[in-house]
Parts: sequence; C-alpha cells; structure tokens
Amino acid sequence: HVVFLRRTGANAKLAKSFAITKKNFDVSAYIERISRADPLPAHSLHIAALLLVRIGLGNHAITVWRRCVELEPTYYEALGELGWSLAIRGNGKLMLMSAYLAKGESTKADIFRRQVHSDWNEAERLLERALEIRPDYKPAKINLQSVRRQMADLARRERTILPMR
Repeated sequence: HVVFLRRTGANAKLAKSFAITKKNFDVSAYIERISRADPLPAHSLHIAALLLVRIGLGNHAITVWRRCVELEPTYYEALGELGWSLAIRGNGKLMLMSAYLAKGESTKADIFRRQVHSDWNEAERLLERALEIRPDYKPAKINLQSVRRQMADLARRERTILPMR
C-alpha cells in the first residue's frame, strides 16, 4: 500500500518522520528489499532507480542501476539510464570545477576535472554498450552524442584556458 502525506497540516509531523532524505536513505537495504521481493529484480531495480532520480537522489539511483546491470548485463535501458545519470553527475562536477577555477583554487578544480572525466568516460562506455545491444535505442544515441559533445568542449577548454593536467 502507498500512503501520501502532506508536509503541512495535521499530518506534518508524521510525514516528516517518514520522509526519504539523503541523510536517512539506506541504498543497500533498498536494493536488498527489492531483490528479495522480486525473483527477477533487474526490472524492479530499474523502476526504483527512476523513482530515486525523480525525488532527487541521483547518486543513489546510480548505485541501484549499477546493481541492475550486474544482474542483467544486457538490459540496455538500464545501461542507458546509468550512462545518462553519470553524464548528469559529471555536469554537476563540471560546475563545481568552474566555480573553483573562478576562485583561483586550481587544486580543487583539478580534483573535480578528473571526476568529470571519469563520469563522462564511463557514461560514454555504458551508452556505447546499450547501443551494441540495441542499435536503434534512440535515447542512448541522443545521450551519447551529447556526452561526446561535452567531452570535446571540455577538451578544447583544457587546451586553451585550464592550467592543469
């Protein structure tokens, strides 16, 4: 059963006590509960990860999708979503890198630069894998083009203005 509570009004205290937050969410227990409840959990994990993205827990969704593709390595939709989520996470790190560069903190900026590369390289590999499995999977095609464009833009930026490497 699903119960919806409002954060305001008579049930506000109850709603607050059951709210899922970044601080109280146990992703390992979540994966375990889903895996115990479904004899073929990859699809349930995929839907669960989509839900986590919707409620703002993208890093936890990445963890769930990783488990999903461990269980079913040819699940091209999950590979595509995992790749895209890593690309989005890389974008966030790119913004942090830029902010540190603007403050003149090149050492911290370089840490985030490496993380951006790591996320985007993994995203590219996952999206390519999704397309190997299902060559006509349009979301992976579009997202792969986007990731590659961002990687090329960052490479140009690194050659011209970034003092790191």
